[in-house]
Amino acid sequence: MRGPGTTENSALLAQFASEAYKPKGIRKMNNSLLVQTEESAIRIDNSNLNHHLWNNNGTWWIHYTIYPTPVTAERIRHSLKTRNLSEAKHLRDQILKDILSQSGKLAA
Repeated sequence: MRGPGTTENSALLAQFASEAYKPKGIRKMNNSLLVQTEESAIRIDNSNLNHHLWNNNGTWWIHYTIYPTPVTAERIRHSLKTRNLSEAKHLRDQILKDILSQSGKLAA
């Protein structure tokens, strides 16, 4: 009985792979330089006034995402060290305002 792990199947697979990889000619690389611009953006959910905030055992925390490069994302979470919701909202607004004023990072 022949199955997927037989020597005959492995030989056929190796032959197929070598034929599929034969170069069709010399290709020139595209070395054009891309100019990337960065923007800051913050998602605001009008239906949730506590957006970017969460209460962890009575202490308010902020969470948001920054994009240091176009292909990477970093989730940021830290304590606002307050149990007062209105103070937490004020601190959140200050932090997000500071993020928008920074260059080189995108936030959401």
